[in-house]
Amino acid sequence: MPPIVGHAAANALTAWLRRIRGSRHRRERAMGFAEDAKQTAEAVGDKIKNAWEDTTDRVSDKIDEAKADGEVKRAEAERESVKKRNEVKEELRDS
Repeated sequence: MPPIVGHAAANALTAWLRRIRGSRHRRERAMGFAEDAKQTAEAVGDKIKNAWEDTTDRVSDKIDEAKADGEVKRAEAERESVKKRNEVKEELRDS
């Protein structure tokens, strides 16, 4: 009878160890899942941040482009104005 008790005790110990290992494994999987979720959230946050920065850069570039176009048009208008003024002065001198 003692070998059966020993064998039963060994089986019980083995089953208990499997439960402990299994629960640790489940905890590790859960922790691994949480870590993966955290990394995924960080990656999504980084992508959103980069997209926001890219968008603000594009808007800023368009604003700068519009300002430059306005300055060019203003300079062209001033050039035309000076040209007309000089033509009028030339006509006045000739008359």
